[in-house]
Amino acid sequence: MGASITLAGESLIAQKLAALQGLEVRRFIFAKVPGLDPNSPVNRSSPKPAAAQIVYVHEIPGDHAGYVNPNQVVYSAQIGSDVGDWDFNWIGLESAEGVLFAVAYVPLQQKRRNIPPLQIGNNLTRNFLVAFDGAQAITGITIDAKTWQHDFTVRLAGIDERERMSNREVFGRACFFGTSLQLEKVGATYQLKPGTGYLEGIRIERSSVLAVVPSAFPTTAWLDVCLQRELNDVVASWKVVFGADKADYTDSAGARHYCVAIADLPNSNTVTDRRPAEPIGGPLVKHFAIRNVVTSLAADTTLTGLNRGLVLIDAAASNRTVTLPVADAALGVMDILVRRVDNAGNRLVIAAQGTDKIKFHTHLNAAGYSFLVLMGAGDFWHLRSDGAGSWWPIARHDNTPLGRPVFETTMLFNPGGYGPLNGRELVRAEWPWLWDHAQQSGMLTTEAARIGKEGGWTSGTGALTFRGPEGRGEFLRVLDESRAVDLNRVAGSSQGSALQHHQHYLPTSAGADGGTALILDTAWAFALPNKWANDTIPAQTFFDGYPSGTFATETRPRNIAYPGRIKLI
Repeated sequence: MGASITLAGESLIAQKLAALQGLEVRRFIFAKVPGLDPNSPVNRSSPKPAAAQIVYVHEIPGDHAGYVNPNQVVYSAQIGSDVGDWDFNWIGLESAEGVLFAVAYVPLQQKRRNIPPLQIGNNLTRNFLVAFDGAQAITGITIDAKTWQHDFTVRLAGIDERERMSNREVFGRACFFGTSLQLEKVGATYQLKPGTGYLEGIRIERSSVLAVVPSAFPTTAWLDVCLQRELNDVVASWKVVFGADKADYTDSAGARHYCVAIADLPNSNTVTDRRPAEPIGGPLVKHFAIRNVVTSLAADTTLTGLNRGLVLIDAAASNRTVTLPVADAALGVMDILVRRVDNAGNRLVIAAQGTDKIKFHTHLNAAGYSFLVLMGAGDFWHLRSDGAGSWWPIARHDNTPLGRPVFETTMLFNPGGYGPLNGRELVRAEWPWLWDHAQQSGMLTTEAARIGKEGGWTSGTGALTFRGPEGRGEFLRVLDESRAVDLNRVAGSSQGSALQHHQHYLPTSAGADGGTALILDTAWAFALPNKWANDTIPAQTFFDGYPSGTFATETRPRNIAYPGRIKLI
């Protein structure tokens, strides 16, 4: 069935608005138009049917015109069983001036008069809803629309409100499914994506994109949502509005409107999504059930929103790469805890997709990094997506600062990101955060200048690799840093063994007899400057029986050797 305001009716509305006059729709016209297709669109420029085709004219009583909302009014014709007989397939509304205001095409229908006992008549009720901006104001209609039979308005309104409140308790103030109703800029235009959302318990849905035009910049885009009467039903009505701040309000028809911000537009090129979205793509029961999933993997895998929760990864067989879901608005805020279960030496990479970043060691690189590695059985990272391209670490197995050397009481490597303190050469692309640390450490030198600076970092090949500190077999010393105890030292520099300058004083046989080790006076002679003694008698040295000392290739105190490790991530 087609229905529309005619061009003449549209013109009449404009005239009345310009003249600040009221619009009065006075009568229904029923006609039977030969060959009329009820499924065709209304010809808005056609006049009234010929007089021979008009079968009935019904004057509209004053209390049979009511408003549904500020932009919709409804007119009702109630024709009793004492009227007939005629058939109709065309219904029109005519104004007080005789202007054909609106037209509807309908399938051929019968109106029969009651003629006992020959014929049972029928009652005919037809409602004609007219919608245009300011319809209630220009028509001056102040009567709330009726069902024209039984008024269940209060009862139905209570049901609607209970359903809204139930939805509100489930979805909160606002909840958008994935990218539903997300404002985006495409070329030079703005549009809302299709999809479903709940705003203050009211379900809204769009099956196709909706073009919108911001009024000015900067501004904020809002959804203005309400439950609005439409004929005998109450439906969700919504629109996109722009402004700095929009509060909830009640319109002139008593409908409560809820305003929820969906995007900020600081300028014509930037759209900042403000929708509270959840990655809901099916039944809610299934969505809630996957909140605490445990996933076990032993192969390269790309995770999805279904893998939220704990992900256990086995890389015992070979190197593994597990890729995180895209951290976009469709995914929303989501937690994943990735944990390694094997203790093999294979490399296990946790990678972000595309341009997404994992926001760790941001003191070195504010953008974060495209991947991290899990090292050792039990190593884990708890990550949370922000729905805007980033994964944020919430917790991890070991928070020891990057690059720190430590001693261990085991030859095994503890989980959490440790490697040997052995000065090995590393690939920059495999350890980008450690290379950033080396560059910013103040302890970086070239490979050619490494001798004497083995405790620092080197630039390796100069393009693809770098080298870590060497600490094996060395005592560690605190850097002097201007104290003037260990002069002219730089961080990471090495130092050979040495004895402090000193003198030895030995008693001779002319001294008191105390059994002390001595050199006989007969062998003593004074030496000339820069010369040896000129006495030809060999010197004889006597010791008191104690050991003369332990000698080796280095000077050292007593010590215990522990394995040295360095934090690699």
